[in-house]
Amino acid sequence: MNKSSEVWELGIEDALDQGILIIEWPEIIKNLFPKNRLEVDLKILSNDINGRIITFKSFGIWKNRIISYDKKK
Repeated sequence: MNKSSEVWELGIEDALDQGILIIEWPEIIKNLFPKNRLEVDLKILSNDINGRIITFKSFGIWKNRIISYDKKK
């Protein structure tokens, strides 16, 4: 896939508001994402094939949920 217009052919728009959606190439359709979302980015460490860096980015109502969780620690 090279552009977001090709996503509609897959019927992915129905999945965007239904719950968890895992996308390997999110940069192609970022403009289609709902405003309330939690993005999880997984990266393999270059020096350790078993190591991972997990980054969370929160948007909309998720931002308040993540802040609330941090305060509970």
